Amino acid sequence: MKTIKMNVQGCVQGVAFRYTTKMKADERNVHGYAKNLNDGSVEVILQGNEEEVDDLATIVQRCPSPAGFVTSYTKEVVSNEPQYTHFSVL
Repeated sequence: MKTIKMNVQGCVQGVAFRYTTKMKADERNVHGYAKNLNDGSVEVILQGNEEEVDDLATIVQRCPSPAGFVTSYTKEVVSNEPQYTHFSVL
């Protein structure tokens, strides 16, 4: 199992970014969450099979929402994250 934490900046709030990320996560059986932050960015946790997590991270980097765009992002593999049982939009 692999867990990635991302912070995505750009036009990512108010454009269905979190909901399209959830849709893509559900298609890949990836768990975690997408959460709007006060600075206008979105925090994303992806957890699951390494190949599926990496695939979804690439999609998130390119912006899953056709109405938005990503200008920058950070991505790190994290350990000791709790086990997620589904993907949530927070």
